[in-house]
Amino acid sequence: MKGLIRAILAALILVLAYSGLEANQDEINHQVDKFGGSITRMLGQTFQKIPAWKKNRAEARAVLAEIQAYPEPLPVPSDQEIFSWIKSLANTPHRRPGSPEEFSAGQYLVQELQRLGIQEIHQDPIPVKSWRAKEWNLKVEAEAGFEDFPSFYVPYTGFTPEKGIEAEMVYVGAGRPRDFSGKDIRGKIVVGEVPFPNLPYGALIKLLPVYYISDPGKTIGFGFSEPLIFVRQNFMGYGTAQSHSENDLYWNAYENGAAGVLVILRDQPTNSNTHYGPYDGILKPTPGLWIGKYDGDQLRVLAQKGKRARLTLTGEVKDTVTYNIYGILPGKSERMMVIHSHYDAPFAGVIEDGAGCSQVLAQASAWSKIPAEKRPKTLLFLFTTGHFYGSNGSSTFAHQHKNDLLKKADLVLTLEHIGAKEAVEGADHQYRFTGQMEMGGIFTADNKYAIASVIKMLQKNKLPRIMSAPINFFGDAPPTDASGFVLEPGLEVPVLSWITGPAYLLCAEDTLDKIEVDRLDDYARAIADLVGYFSMVDSEKLRIGDGD
Repeated sequence: MKGLIRAILAALILVLAYSGLEANQDEINHQVDKFGGSITRMLGQTFQKIPAWKKNRAEARAVLAEIQAYPEPLPVPSDQEIFSWIKSLANTPHRRPGSPEEFSAGQYLVQELQRLGIQEIHQDPIPVKSWRAKEWNLKVEAEAGFEDFPSFYVPYTGFTPEKGIEAEMVYVGAGRPRDFSGKDIRGKIVVGEVPFPNLPYGALIKLLPVYYISDPGKTIGFGFSEPLIFVRQNFMGYGTAQSHSENDLYWNAYENGAAGVLVILRDQPTNSNTHYGPYDGILKPTPGLWIGKYDGDQLRVLAQKGKRARLTLTGEVKDTVTYNIYGILPGKSERMMVIHSHYDAPFAGVIEDGAGCSQVLAQASAWSKIPAEKRPKTLLFLFTTGHFYGSNGSSTFAHQHKNDLLKKADLVLTLEHIGAKEAVEGADHQYRFTGQMEMGGIFTADNKYAIASVIKMLQKNKLPRIMSAPINFFGDAPPTDASGFVLEPGLEVPVLSWITGPAYLLCAEDTLDKIEVDRLDDYARAIADLVGYFSMVDSEKLRIGDGD
């Protein structure tokens, strides 16, 4: 009975965490619909998973003694060498899919793999439409005429004529159908706002059977939570004019004939407006601009008064090609372990995902120094493109290689945002560091030897604020770049997704000061330990749903 009560509480907390528009039953149901259906269905799905999670955890703990460390010392690079890779990747304003900056970063990774002695390197081309903004501007009517108003473009939205568009503003709140009811929108500029939920990590960890918590500083209490700024509750992305959520602010504005959309980032920390989302790669017809939350307080009032605005967003879309890049380091066996991150980024991308790529290079550096006859399995170091194009790089790699390379795989380990500092908004509306590392998770495949390997690594390395959780903790796949591997039909390889989610990820504030440099080799050593454990486990024991 106690376990059932805990499960009910956890499921309700998870539902409420994603329901932030309004605490009424209809709205909660609408929000939960994105995560599998009605509240009843979501509760049912959670209840159905809990026995399997408990069984997985118990079985993993029972085989912990079987998990053997790799017997050779692994020479992981120093903090400063790992940081040098991050700095080199972050030396351009962005690495957006299909851009020259992204191509340059990809070639740098090829050169580093070559320098580290990886001889077999491949580049798989992927066609994309490169969307690039050239100029953007917002001017809002004031007493002395039109005045500049801070803004940033919503990526993949439509372009205006060079002179922009001028129209009356209309405020529509969260942009639900009832928010548009009775309002004349056609030809006008809609002003709405997007909320972001807080994820109650502390409560979920206490109430649900996660596999392991590494929190040596005991900093994760029941009330611990973090903002999820990639969960734009009423503008999630992946919608189209033909198919979208009933409560999608953008598409409701489009359907009502809006000439433009101004979107207030209601819960994004600080007054930042540089939010690169939705990054679904879907071209949208109506031009849109993001507005910081404190500037939004002023804009909301002006829109409610019916003031006019001039919105300009010009740019170009062109067909181009980008590349998945991978290098293969042979071992004694053709059985393979894939170590992966993505190299495209919305801005300088220190944490997103220079941090992940640098840790992939760290593993290439460490394992390439081990003689081939002492490497039990082959390693594949993978850098995918297109995370900011609907995560098409990882899903394309999974689809293209599920019948060759991935048929040999015993592990896909995706690394994202490793070494990120926790930062919160201070009284001055700027980011301040808390002195803690960002909370992270290792979403772990349904295999007792995989789970046991993660537990053993966390027990040994005592990393701060990391949980090992089931791969389906938040749905059928984790909300990470590993999802393409998890969701690819017929692909039966253990997937581990190691990720943190700092609030500055999608913003221009993702800068070099956000990385904890003196912990980088600690993470590299822990990742090497984890890869070492997998290298020592018999491949037959690592099949998904098996391992008995």
